[in-house]
Amino acid sequence: MLFKVTNTSAGPKKKVSDTEFKAFYPAINENMAWDTLEPFIQEAEDLEIIPAIGLSFYNVLNTEYQATDEIADATKAYTFRLLRTALAHYAIYIGLPKLNVRIGDTGTNESNVDAVSPIRQWVYNVNRWETARTAFRYMDMALAHMESQVIANNTDYDTFANDDAYTESKELLIPNAQSFQRYYNLQTSRRSYTVLRPYIRKAEQIHLLPLLGPLLDEIKTQHTNNSLSSANADMLGLIRPLLAEHTIGLAVPDLNFVNDGDGWRVVESQYGMTRPTQGSLSQSLQQLLTRAEQNAAHFEVTLKNELYARLDEFPTFRDSTYNELTQDLDGDGTADIDEIDHYGNQEAGAVII
Repeated sequence: MLFKVTNTSAGPKKKVSDTEFKAFYPAINENMAWDTLEPFIQEAEDLEIIPAIGLSFYNVLNTEYQATDEIADATKAYTFRLLRTALAHYAIYIGLPKLNVRIGDTGTNESNVDAVSPIRQWVYNVNRWETARTAFRYMDMALAHMESQVIANNTDYDTFANDDAYTESKELLIPNAQSFQRYYNLQTSRRSYTVLRPYIRKAEQIHLLPLLGPLLDEIKTQHTNNSLSSANADMLGLIRPLLAEHTIGLAVPDLNFVNDGDGWRVVESQYGMTRPTQGSLSQSLQQLLTRAEQNAAHFEVTLKNELYARLDEFPTFRDSTYNELTQDLDGDGTADIDEIDHYGNQEAGAVII
């Protein structure tokens, strides 16, 4: 566990003051029994920390901490501090509803101390919400820092990089949170990026494949193998902003987007950070969705203009049935676009754009 009793002279009735926990959650009473708090810390590790960073990297940190009481490397020590701050707040969030309830032979009872006033409901709710918010933000900061170290090829983070908890999605054309941040402000939130990955895949299939056909597969293969041609690298630079906008457009109706004033994030509604309007999109989210659709239309025009202006540099697309200049949907041997140029569109009410 990422917290432990560090006071070697502590007796059998250990307290919070015998640990470092108060340094990460200062509002806790240092005389609180450690045996009461410890299970909530363990629960928070199982539910939040280990799934996010992977059991292997967790064991790397935990082994060093248990053996030496610290993390020697400065970069990993920073990661460790962020994770422990998140862990402390997650533990309190989990423990708050249970700490004043006791179950015994006589049933369930509510603890009460005559000298202490019970907390008011609104104060309790605000405190628990802020505790959850802090936990979430520190967890995201830790994951963003860990991802940056993987991208920087810091070998101390290889265990994380090789774990399923990281799984940089190289098969996706936007492979990580930092890449997504270039095209959409998600505060470099790795947690947001992680939940958006299925929507990136969906956007590739729904919007990019019908547009690019075999060229999309070619670019994805070269991107995965780090073998992008110069032309395909240019095209990838045009694909990514379009893909980001389509991803947001697909995800907004499904996910819990919140804006703290410095960008959007996707958060778990279990922590009370829910949409202000239930059952329908709030005005700000509707605006986000509308802008994503408008931006996607703009980026698609830009991409197609470049693609057709440099058509011979993309023979995979040029020679495919996805090339609008060679499509012959009626099978008469004349390209559809030539038929429109020479004869016009014969359907009543049709408009040529």
